[in-house]
Parts: sequence; structure tokens; C-alpha cells
Amino acid sequence: MSLHVGEAIGDYRVIGIIGAGGMGQVFQVEHKITKRKEAMKVLIADLADETQMQRFKREIEVQARLNHPNIAAVHNAFRLKDRLVLVLEFVEGQTLESLLKQGRPPLETGIDYIRQTLEALSYAHQAGVIHRDVSPANLMVPENGLVKLMDFGVAKSLGDLRLTDGGSMIGSLYYMSPEQVKGSTDPDPRADIYSAGAILYEIVTGKRPFDYEDRFSLMVAQVEEQPRLPSLIDPELPAELDDIILKALAKDPTRRYSSAKEFLEALAIFREAPALAPPPTKLKRRVIVDVLAGVAVLLISAMAGIGAVAWNRINEPIPPPTVVRSIPRAPNNLAAIPAAEPAPSSTRQADSVPARMPRGGPKQSAATRETKPELVGRELKSVETKPIEVPPPEDVQTPAPQQAEALPPPVKPEPEAQPVQPKKGGFWSKLNPLRAKPNLFKKRKGDSALRSTGDAAPADHQE
Repeated sequence: MSLHVGEAIGDYRVIGIIGAGGMGQVFQVEHKITKRKEAMKVLIADLADETQMQRFKREIEVQARLNHPNIAAVHNAFRLKDRLVLVLEFVEGQTLESLLKQGRPPLETGIDYIRQTLEALSYAHQAGVIHRDVSPANLMVPENGLVKLMDFGVAKSLGDLRLTDGGSMIGSLYYMSPEQVKGSTDPDPRADIYSAGAILYEIVTGKRPFDYEDRFSLMVAQVEEQPRLPSLIDPELPAELDDIILKALAKDPTRRYSSAKEFLEALAIFREAPALAPPPTKLKRRVIVDVLAGVAVLLISAMAGIGAVAWNRINEPIPPPTVVRSIPRAPNNLAAIPAAEPAPSSTRQADSVPARMPRGGPKQSAATRETKPELVGRELKSVETKPIEVPPPEDVQTPAPQQAEALPPPVKPEPEAQPVQPKKGGFWSKLNPLRAKPNLFKKRKGDSALRSTGDAAPADHQE
């Protein structure tokens, strides 16, 4: 027998339908006196067997003793004819399953959803209650972000009687622990930790750990296969998050977190560590990548330009070295030019040229020019063979080559007087001392150093 909107059930009036199942329905109701909106879960006794009736009663008992901000609270329970009625806290919002279908939430937000779920599980485990069906469909996310764990229909308390047949599976298969797939009915808090790890995997990657379509392949994967690393699906995820998720999804319960509290501590360390902070958003990362790409392009272009210039410089022909020739300095006047050797026929000719000559050149007589024409020719010839003509100083007037005058004969130094050897004259020579000395008054031949080259030598005479 189904209820309709506007129909009254005791002190409640139906104002909406939340969901319906084979054995019952969930309605949104309003209390007639308090006007508070609540959720009403109704089980039709005629459609449920004895086991389902016992499980519904246990849900009422277990959830009624839990009082936690992250667990939907039980407000009332009663029997109405052939129905069992459970009145719960109404949570206005969406299930996490609906949110994940719309896309992945931000990493910080998704981790906060799991943190609140673990807070509720830690409280329930300390109270001796194992949920056994932790899934996104049983997590309500209101607008204020306060997550609520709901549906303790398959929850079990320590010491409860076994209500399921051996080998039957309880829970959502996509988030079910391997021991639950194998049919274990012993309550173990680590089964809820596995389910929370599977939800975290889907939050950060957008995919379930195992997403096979057929039921048998999914069961085999939960027992035998290892899920892919979350960072392989999304490279922006830090590697430290891989370790946290894979530890929660360990096949062996002894290798998982021993409690929900330990799982919480691992997430707290991950969130607080600066080095493990979540990566920047895609926009910031895109900007960084673009900047680095631009810098790389500029560096490559600069290196290519430098390489081209260097290659051109290497291939340039090497110019021949500049030849520097030493040019001898020309004399200031013709008087500094060495004179030619005198003719051997000249007995009174000078055999050397004076080192220094007066300015303007030597003044020679016409007789000298007439008697020594060959000297003038040699001097002119020596001047003409000079490779470079250097202009004389302003105060020196160099005569033309055709008017060059012959150099005067150098003064021949007077030979030193040789001592006269006394003649060996015998006895009388020894007695007369004057005979051994030369004649002091006798003029020698050619004793005048001032005689010109044209004068004849005087004849020897005896005074």
C-alpha cells in the first residue's frame, strides 16, 4: 500500500517522495505540530520477509544510538498497522554519487568529503557499529558542505546475531572490500576503510578503481587485481596521494590502515605539509608552461643566431698579412753620400771624404771641376740610384744633379818624421856630433799641405 502526497501518517503529513523500493518507500514529511521537515522511511510488512523485518529493526536500534554531526540522526520510530516507520533527520542536498556524475570536485573539497566520512566512521566504530555499505549513494552533501552518512540498513554491531546466509554479499559491489566479496560476515572496521579508499580514488581521478560492467569480472578484480595509480590517470596528482589511497585499498586487511583515525592522520599530514600541497590549478599551470615555452624558444633562437655568426666567421677567408718594408732614410744633402774611389793615376788625390760638410755644400774652383770630371760623374751616378727622393730641409737648397760640384781633395796628413839613422863613418863621425843630426834648415820635398792639386811640386834645393 503506497502513500501519496498530502496523506497523513500519524502526526506527519507527506509533502514529497524521495525514493521507493521493492519493500518500502522514503518520503519527505512535515510534523504537524513542530512544522519541522523530516525524512520518513516506511517498510511494508506484507512485502518483506522475516529477515528483512529483523534487519530494519536493527537499523533503527543502531542508528538511534549514534549521535554525530556527520551521521543522520534518528528522530522517531513507530508501527502503523502493517508498516514499520522510521523518522530521520532530513538532509536537503545531493548525494555524492550525483555530484560525481557532474564532474570531479576540487581536490581540497574532495579530500574534505572523505575526511568527514572518516570522522563519522571513526565514531561509529568506537560505538561498535560497522556500516558495511559506505558508498557515494549513502553520503549526503548539503549546501553548507556538512557531509552526512546515511542508510545503516546493512550495518552490524559487534555481538549481533547473523541475519544473512553464508556466502551472500552485503553492500555496493564497486566499493566492496575483498573480504565482503568472498562472503565474510564477521564485522571488521577495515572493510569500511577499504570502501572509503575506493570513494577517494573516484573523487581524485573521476573513475572507480574497477569499472567492469559484468558482475563476475568486477568481483574477480576486487579480489585479485591492483588498481592503477591515481597519478597515472591524472599526472597533476602528487605521488604521495598514491601511497595513501593504495594503502587503504590493500587486498590484505592487515596492510590497510588499522582504523579510520589512522587514515585521518595520513590525510591531515598530506594536507598540512607544504611540499605535499595540491598542485596549482590548470590555469596557473598553463600560464607557467606558456612562459617556460616562450623562454625556451627565445634561447633556441639566440643560440641559432650565435651559431650562424660563428660559422660564417669560421668560413671567412683569412687575408694575407700586411708586408711591412723598411725604407732607409735618405741623407739630408749630397755631401753625406760617400765619394767614389780616386783614380790611381792621381798622386795628390784625397782617399777619403770628410764626415761633416758645411751647409750649402763645398765651394770648389773651376780648375777642380775641369781636372776631375770623372768624380762628378760618379757622384751623380750614386745619387741617381737612390730608390726614394726625400725633400731636403727648408733651409737647405740641394743643387740639381747636373750642377753638382766635385768635392775638394782632403788634406793628407803629414807623415811623421822618421829619425835619421847616423851614418857609420868611422872615427871622424864619432868625433863630430853634428854630422849625425839632420839638416834643420833644409826644406823637404812636398812639405806644404796647403798646395793645391794643380800646382807642381817644387824642386829640391839646398839652402
